[in-house]
Amino acid sequence: MNTLYNFGYFYGSSENFALAKDYFVKAMPIAIELNDLERLSGIYNNIGLMYQYLGMYDKSNEYQFKALKIIEETGDNKTGYVHLNIALNYYNKSKATIIKQEQNISKH
Repeated sequence: MNTLYNFGYFYGSSENFALAKDYFVKAMPIAIELNDLERLSGIYNNIGLMYQYLGMYDKSNEYQFKALKIIEETGDNKTGYVHLNIALNYYNKSKATIIKQEQNISKH
């Protein structure tokens, strides 16, 4: 699991977000099987970040909320970080929508 997670981290930091996501997804069932909730919340968070970087904000928040649920249940201190990621998803999605609307207006 740690090797898969580390590959995900490596590819994410190399801006190969799709491949990074794939490695985090491969690590996920192992963390679930081991009941390693701290690692699982980190995996969910990182999958969410990769979706965020790919511009898939709803999918990103799906994983961010999974991470948040675990963090709140376990009393982990990373709630602020996950809340920030969720807020950034909403902000970036709104910004992308405004840009599309402006492009549509300028075409007419």
